[in-house]
Amino acid sequence: ELVNYTTGDIFKYNKSIDKNTDFVLDGVYAYRDINRVGIDTNRGIITLAPGKNEFKIKGDVSDIKTTFKFPFIYR
Repeated sequence: ELVNYTTGDIFKYNKSIDKNTDFVLDGVYAYRDINRVGIDTNRGIITLAPGKNEFKIKGDVSDIKTTFKFPFIYR
């Protein structure tokens, strides 16, 4: 479960993931390795608020690597 405490958004994947599995959220699409797995989620969307956002990964997790990439648009 990925929670953005700043916005209150929650994304939850309903199956287990081991440390050798890549899990990617790309916009509204969820991928486990290269397979789309949106049907196995709560269909939650993570949004960002202006400024600092506080995230937490919940569940039976240890030894994980987390990376965030956001396309910044300057106007």
